[in-house]
Amino acid sequence: RSRRGGWLAVLLMAGLSISAPGSAQETPAPEPAIPAAQSPPEPAAIGASEIPTRAEAEKTWLRGVAALTAPQQQTTQIEDQITSMREEVERLQSVDLNSEAIGQRTLRDQRGRWSLIDSRLTGWQDTISRRAQEIDTQTTTLKVRRVDWELTLKSAREADLPDALVEQVREMLSAFDELDKLLRERRAPLLTLGSVISVLNVQADDALDSIKTAEAQQRGRLLVRDAEPLWRLLSPGKQTQDDAEREPVETDTIEAAQELIGGEISSAWNQNLASIKHYAEDNTDRVLTHIILFIVLAAVLWLLHRRREVWAPGAATPRVGVVDIFAHPIASAALLALVAPRLVYPGAPLALFDLIRMMAVLPIIALLGKVLAPRQLPSMYALLGLFALDMARGLVDTQPFSSRISLLVIALLGLVVIIWTLATRRDLAGSLEGAWARVAHLVARVSVVTLTASIVANIAGVVSLAELLGEGTITTIFVGFGLHAVLLVLLGLLDVILQSPAGSGVRAFKRNADIVRERVSAGLYLIALAAWLFAMLSLFRLWPFVRDHTAALFSSSLSVGTFQISLGDVVAFIVALWIGTLLSRFIRFILAEDVF
Repeated sequence: RSRRGGWLAVLLMAGLSISAPGSAQETPAPEPAIPAAQSPPEPAAIGASEIPTRAEAEKTWLRGVAALTAPQQQTTQIEDQITSMREEVERLQSVDLNSEAIGQRTLRDQRGRWSLIDSRLTGWQDTISRRAQEIDTQTTTLKVRRVDWELTLKSAREADLPDALVEQVREMLSAFDELDKLLRERRAPLLTLGSVISVLNVQADDALDSIKTAEAQQRGRLLVRDAEPLWRLLSPGKQTQDDAEREPVETDTIEAAQELIGGEISSAWNQNLASIKHYAEDNTDRVLTHIILFIVLAAVLWLLHRRREVWAPGAATPRVGVVDIFAHPIASAALLALVAPRLVYPGAPLALFDLIRMMAVLPIIALLGKVLAPRQLPSMYALLGLFALDMARGLVDTQPFSSRISLLVIALLGLVVIIWTLATRRDLAGSLEGAWARVAHLVARVSVVTLTASIVANIAGVVSLAELLGEGTITTIFVGFGLHAVLLVLLGLLDVILQSPAGSGVRAFKRNADIVRERVSAGLYLIALAAWLFAMLSLFRLWPFVRDHTAALFSSSLSVGTFQISLGDVVAFIVALWIGTLLSRFIRFILAEDVF
């Protein structure tokens, strides 16, 4: 019994030691001693025997500093571009961002251009500050190294230095002084340039803050009447708010409206053409690069079309519903070259982007016309034509009355076209299958509602809401057309790849071409749907709301004791598991078909 009690005591002590780990305090390991900072060597006179060798080393160092602090290409380019940047800032400052009459399009244009200017100025400021800091560092080092030579000259008589060494010491001091003067001369323009950039940067930040305030005010006025109803503007003797200082209109309603709209369109057209011309003159290299890109793409596609019968005879007959990009090199190259204009022309005025989108309508029509049924072509022509008219309307959006009238006409035409296509079943849903056809029908019906709301809001004077719904609906439809055309081009390219020698050389692709097409097509359609949803949310100004609330939802966590998990962690785990499963299945598929 005593032996059993001893074992029980041992087990009890072991359990207590495990359950209370904090009761036993371990002696902390001594922290490593922090080495004392080594102070720089004290200035001292240079020995007579070291002066020649030290002088050669110092001359090499001085030459290196002079070369290191020489004007660089980046700073020279900034000096050359600062004048045009100042002029651009002055041009943009002429727009009154605090005016209640400023439109949504103008704010988008100003935000894009000011954001580019702000980013460029920030980069310039970092470059100039870094360069000035390098010169300051070298100047400080120069002064420290000069002290030894000063002490050497002062002690020359006591050290009984020969005249030749004394003269060499004086030459070195003179070289130090010349370099110090050179560094000051190079530092002064950098500081001046940095000051100018800082002032411009502050102006850009102030403009962006004003734009954010104006956009917030516009969002708050979406359901508020912000202009006179159209029936009052079109009544005899009435004037627009922007036209209040002109002489009273004595003619009848139609003639007065025609004169007013004609004057506004002419003024806005000239203003937008001037902005496009100025941007093209300042960015000639980008314009030439864009043209060369289109020519190269068209030439490559044309050459591949000529040689395709040699290396892939089967590629000449693409599947039904797929665009043969090699048989249409001009349209395919134009679509690919115009698909992302903001990457080619950053900070360009919106008028240029509207012009490029209008140009993109032509290759989309050419490519979609090859795969759509003849009864679907009229609806496609009508909807894409409406988008082109809407882009043309953007060129006169700076003028309130003509912009409202053109928006009303486009929304009415769009409403009629969509209702006609739904009633006669001529919409693009006929070229889609399954869920995609139902999505297309749903989008068409929602577009009827939004365009009707835009027309009513425009007539009632709720212009901000009318512009948001009208422009968002028309542009969303165009994005759908564009993505559909791009998908057809990519699927046609996939067919060519699978039928080419490279694709047919992979046994897994050759024996399972239909499965590969099906899986890749599904992935491309999902990517296109995600891109379309993002574009739609952005056009209707819902993306910031969705993004912020989604981030808050995924970051919310659940805590149970010390265990904590968030919805983002769960989704990330599921996505990682899904991707890992797909990757594993793909690798197993390749190994089974081509290796084993």
